Amino acid sequence: MENTQNTNVHLIEEETLNIRELIDRCLSHWWWFVVSILLTVFVAIIYLKITPPTYSRQATVVIKDQRKGGSIGSAMDGLADFGFVTSRINVDNEIVSFTSPATLLEVSRRLELDKNYSVDGFLTRQDVLYGTSLPVKVQLLDVKENEGVSFTIKLGKDQKITLTNFLWIVNGEEQESKQLLQGKLGETLSSPIGRIILTPTTYYTEDWELGDIYFQKSSLHSTMARYTSRVTAALTSKQSTAINLSIQDASIQRAEDVLNTLIAVYNEEWVRDKNQ
Repeated sequence: MENTQNTNVHLIEEETLNIRELIDRCLSHWWWFVVSILLTVFVAIIYLKITPPTYSRQATVVIKDQRKGGSIGSAMDGLADFGFVTSRINVDNEIVSFTSPATLLEVSRRLELDKNYSVDGFLTRQDVLYGTSLPVKVQLLDVKENEGVSFTIKLGKDQKITLTNFLWIVNGEEQESKQLLQGKLGETLSSPIGRIILTPTTYYTEDWELGDIYFQKSSLHSTMARYTSRVTAALTSKQSTAINLSIQDASIQRAEDVLNTLIAVYNEEWVRDKNQ
């Protein structure tokens, strides 16, 4: 019995020594822990700086019956009591309408979502220019809807501009031109990709300080497909006739414009179908 107690005491003393030895070793290399923490924080900050932000916006649309005041749900309650699912089918059809390729193609065309403007951000990041942050707009007179081109815009004093770094695709092969094309805002310029007009927006300023503007035009149909994956439509609840629309985008203002235009196009199509 006494031997057992001595053995237990010996084991406790060994465990205490091992813990103390471990603590002493950690304290002797404390700077490793400090460096590791600082490095982790630094990497996290760099990641956040170079990753483009993504914003989410939402809107709710209540689907109304053609008869004044009533929603589809209230109008079809009587049929639903007999086992019909007309209400649900109609609302599902409206959800499909909001996210249909035809609707989003029209939204993309009206907002010119196939045109993207950006400037250099932190390290490899590019910041999107849209709405109030966009000083100029590009008109491409000879480029078709489903063609893609890009070039760099340099803004100068007295509305002078320089275009360079032209890229376009011919028969599936990328073409490039380093030609420096100079002119002024509002002029029609002949470039390797056809005629171009740059017009100042209401937010244009002579004191532009963000550097070169990178312009890229994508195929309108590929733009439509991209926004089809970004826009979602779903019922707010199983028994509801209210549809929740949401979108994620790198620009807050563009996200709001897409939702507002999406609702406007949907209403126009609904009125057109009603009058047929």
